[in-house]
Amino acid sequence: MVAARRKRRRKRRRRKRRRRRRRRRRRKKVC
Repeated sequence: MVAARRKRRRKRRRRKRRRRRRRRRRRKKVC
């Protein structure tokens, strides 16, 4: 059960990282 909880947390972190990368790309286009 603990491993299942960790997998769910990792999926949420990956989604947050993808959103942050998109923001960085937009900033580079502005520069």
